[in-house]
Amino acid sequence: MLSGVQQKNIVVTCNYEARKCGVKKLMSVKDAKETCPQLILVNGEDLTPYREMSYKVTALNLQDTTHVRLVIGSQVAEELREAVHTRLGLTGCAGVASNKLLAKLVSGTFKPNQQTVLLPESCQELIRGLSHIQKVPGIGYKTAKRLETLGVRNVCDLQAFPSAVLEKELGVSIAQRIQKLSYGEDDSPVTPSGPPQMVDVDLPFHLTLLSVCFSNLKDLPTSKKGSIGFYLKQMSPPSGSGKRVRTECFKEV
Repeated sequence: MLSGVQQKNIVVTCNYEARKCGVKKLMSVKDAKETCPQLILVNGEDLTPYREMSYKVTALNLQDTTHVRLVIGSQVAEELREAVHTRLGLTGCAGVASNKLLAKLVSGTFKPNQQTVLLPESCQELIRGLSHIQKVPGIGYKTAKRLETLGVRNVCDLQAFPSAVLEKELGVSIAQRIQKLSYGEDDSPVTPSGPPQMVDVDLPFHLTLLSVCFSNLKDLPTSKKGSIGFYLKQMSPPSGSGKRVRTECFKEV
């Protein structure tokens, strides 16, 4: 069927069959009818049906696309690992999952030099299999100890623990966050960590002093020049960052 959509005196769009006959977008209705007398035009001035269908599409559960995104993520991880190995000679593992928490948990499942994709249906099996509550990323030592005093030692305990009691003991914010983590729910973004805030330099006193004062550097042996240059590079803040380096020197006695 040769068809198109009409708004006022313009054909705003048409199907591919009509285009093969010479009908084009934004062609006048008169010219379109002359070009293709069999063309059937539908009034498209009322956009309500289109908007309603658009709302239905955007309201679809994104779970339907999770597997597709995991496939794409797996391909990206494989290419990154291959690039690191080719350019730097290093191997590494990778975890691909629906969020940062699960990806971190699954990344070490198969070692060495492999990657693991965690499907949504396997999430609970993975997280409930953790031997201790502190194995969950985001639950630190102190929080784990507090949970142990409440009888919570593993993920299953935390999932079953009454939310009201947990909120009273730990506070609403922390309680809600760690219970979400126990179900593998994590909406925190992946953010770059940036350059190190502190570098611990362990050099003999005279080398450390020279690295700060920049004096007599040309008189040092080549091996020592290299080590000083390396540490200076590590300690130097990025240009324009507004940060300064503080160096403390200790002389052994």
